[in-house]
Amino acid sequence: MSLKEHQITLEEGAALTKNFRTLPLAQLASLLNTKACSIAKDALQALMDQDGCVSVRFYFGVELKLVPNLTLVAVGVDSNGNDITEGIILDRFKGCPPDYPENSPLIS
Repeated sequence: MSLKEHQITLEEGAALTKNFRTLPLAQLASLLNTKACSIAKDALQALMDQDGCVSVRFYFGVELKLVPNLTLVAVGVDSNGNDITEGIILDRFKGCPPDYPENSPLIS
């Protein structure tokens, strides 16, 4: 995947993070099958290369599909600790499972 495939709008990111915060606990528990998420290097690099970006913040999000999907929303952070919401915001991380190495010591 590339930056174009990962980039979302502020409104999309806000909806995903709101879904995570407001989903009933029983439904959130069903999402714990997600072990990890991955993202394309160029997308993460573009996020970090934004003017004023000193770090990256990851928010939990839930994509409400037929089967809800736990995801991450990534945003750059400035030197004052503020989200750079006028810039690049990322989602569409690849969920694990199904996309993960089964022999990783971080999953076993």
